[in-house]
Amino acid sequence: MIDALKAKVVVVGPPGVGKTSLIRRYTTNAFDDAYRATLGAVVSKSVVDVRMNGYVVRVTLSVWDTTGEPGVPEAVRALHLHGAQGVLAVADATDARTVPALVPFVATVGEVAGDVPVHILLNKGDLEPATDAVGAGRHEGLVRGARVYVTSAKAGDNVARVFHDLARRIAERMVVPIDRPLEDVDFLLAVKCNTPRTIAEAAAEAGLAEVVAEARLERLRRQGYVRLASLDLDRGGRPVVRYTATTKPFTEIAARSS
Repeated sequence: MIDALKAKVVVVGPPGVGKTSLIRRYTTNAFDDAYRATLGAVVSKSVVDVRMNGYVVRVTLSVWDTTGEPGVPEAVRALHLHGAQGVLAVADATDARTVPALVPFVATVGEVAGDVPVHILLNKGDLEPATDAVGAGRHEGLVRGARVYVTSAKAGDNVARVFHDLARRIAERMVVPIDRPLEDVDFLLAVKCNTPRTIAEAAAEAGLAEVVAEARLERLRRQGYVRLASLDLDRGGRPVVRYTATTKPFTEIAARSS
């Protein structure tokens, strides 16, 4: 069975970090290192099939390449972000100054689009990534509940992966929406996270598919029952997150069980 979902993804970040090059690598598998400032917003489309525990969700992504040039009115940036289901926030892996420059972009995401999945991309990973840039990116990801990747538009490293992972996280929210009543399995996952757990560890211990465990853990995080305990990068520059339980009581499940 195949379900269909359309999603708007907006790519934000300061100028010169490679936003357009990432999109071009993903949509056409090409790279051009000549810098051209993006004026306004340019929209590309892509289709991603996401496997969701026995069935497929076909996600059609409308990818918005937005300008990072200074002086753009906030009303214009907000207009670009309106209706976004996911955001890719791009910084330069060789320049730590571009990571804090993401903060106003991501803040606008929260104000306009709400609590949508955000990925922080440290691009130009084919060059020598700066330790302080990677550390700053991981910190922002941990604080904001965002995934962090080291990418290379030039070499193609992790480019398709970030779009596929974002499409999966968008689809997960369709399957396990934040306003769905909590269930006993949610309580079980939170208990498993009394000691920090990766998604794979929590899934195995709760007897769930990883995609289902991730969806439920993210919902629990957004509701305040768990938080990110750590965010590391594996040797391929991909995120490894661990969740840990908070002290918020499960009053909903306790009331239902009494």
